[in-house]
Amino acid sequence: MQEFKNVLLMMTSGSELNSLSTGNLLAPLLESLYEQLLALQVQNDYLSDAGTSPDFFTGPANSLGAANLTHINQFEAERQVGGNGANANCGPTSLVMALHQLGLGVAGETASTSSGEAVDLARLSMVTSSAKDGVDASGRRVDAEHNSYTNFSELARGATEAGARSERIDPDASSIIRALQRGASVIVSGTFAGKYPLPWTGDRGSDNQSAPGNATAHIIKVGAYDPSTQLFTINDPARLKPHQVTAAALERFMSGNAGALAVRR
Repeated sequence: MQEFKNVLLMMTSGSELNSLSTGNLLAPLLESLYEQLLALQVQNDYLSDAGTSPDFFTGPANSLGAANLTHINQFEAERQVGGNGANANCGPTSLVMALHQLGLGVAGETASTSSGEAVDLARLSMVTSSAKDGVDASGRRVDAEHNSYTNFSELARGATEAGARSERIDPDASSIIRALQRGASVIVSGTFAGKYPLPWTGDRGSDNQSAPGNATAHIIKVGAYDPSTQLFTINDPARLKPHQVTAAALERFMSGNAGALAVRR
């Protein structure tokens, strides 16, 4: 894959191509193609490398039950608990994944809690407003309330309720790398709106050519960085699997809606 990237770089930096007016237009498209090809790599690389390579920065292994997977899709999670699968639960889902990476669970979570239940518990622990905490006065799930976006103050509250510590960090690649080196899991916000090529695409049927889940403003988890490949492993809750992206793609995603929260034990 690195060899392929080198070929792309040669194609976009060669004197012949640079002499053409189209050269600068092709460069971002070829970079986007490279990032999409990275997504086709076996996603088990994330699990096999984590904790085995001294240069692979990630948090402690998940100590919760087998049902609590490293990656959670926010739409599938909602269907588990009887929802319609359309939601704005990218924040709560990213918090669950960040805590699981640290070996923690959201407030009220046990080893037998399903992913869908964990996401609902995350929203409930994060949000103080009864209009968007996900439940009615009797504690019954309210589907419509899961269409409310959450923010970093609420993410920090959910982390505290889970027994974790959190702090806002600069939303750039170098700050995220430093946080990962210190054992944190990082939650970041960004947007796909108005960006071409997209930082990355979805992997769910027809959205594999568009923004994941047709998201605009969005929240994801950044779980690891590998200096040998200079790639970040991200968990986008609108995707089905972990995904590897370059620093440029990550910063392009954050541009226009930037924010980052480092979560630690």
